[in-house]
Amino acid sequence: MNRSVRSIIFDFDGVLADTFGMVSDIYDIILDELGIDRSKFPAYRDLFEADYTVTLAKLGIYSKEDIKRCVDIYYRETAKRKIVLFDDAVRVVKGLSSSNQLAIVSNTRRSVIENILKEYQLSEHFKYINGNEAGLKPDKKPYLMCLKGLDVEAKDTVFISDMDDDLAGAKAVGLKCVGATWGFQTRDKLKHADLLIDSPDEIMNLSNIEE
Repeated sequence: MNRSVRSIIFDFDGVLADTFGMVSDIYDIILDELGIDRSKFPAYRDLFEADYTVTLAKLGIYSKEDIKRCVDIYYRETAKRKIVLFDDAVRVVKGLSSSNQLAIVSNTRRSVIENILKEYQLSEHFKYINGNEAGLKPDKKPYLMCLKGLDVEAKDTVFISDMDDDLAGAKAVGLKCVGATWGFQTRDKLKHADLLIDSPDEIMNLSNIEE
C-alpha cells in the first residue's frame, strides 16, 4: 500500500456488496408496481446512477410521492433478501484494517450496512460509516463528513467506487479516486477514476494511483 494513503473510503453496493442482480430484480418490481412498461428502457447497467433519484428520473419517475413509494418498495424487497459481500472484498477489508483507517460512504441506509457488516463480523474494521441519511452522493457533504469523522485530509485518502458520478463527487473534494470494474458500471464509464482496478485484491497495492 502506498504510504501516502492513510485512509480508504469504500462505496458499498457493487464494491463490497454483490448487489447488482438483487437491485435489478427490485427495480423490475418497482416498475411493475408503478405500472411502467420496463421493456422500453435499456439494460439497467446503462441506467443505474449512484443517486437513485437520477436513476428514477431516467425511468420517468419524478414526483416526491412516487419517489417515496419507490424507496418504500426498495427497502421492503431488500428486507426479504440476503445481501452478500464479495468474498475477495471481505478478505481485503480484514487485511487492510490493521494499517489503514477504513470507512464506507453509501447511498444505502446505514442500518442496512451495519447489519450486514455485523453478520460478516466486519464491524470493527470500519471506523466510520455514512449511509444515505448523511445526504446522497455525488453531493460533497457525505464525503466531507466522512473525512471529518476520520480526521484525515482528502489528499491522504482513497475513495473506491463502481459508479462514475460517485467518483466525480469524490474528486471534487480532492479525494484520490479508484474505479472498481466489477460492480454496477462498466470500466468505460468510469471516466473520473485516477486508477481502474479489476478485483478487490488490487486494493492491497494502490502504489500506481496518481498523486
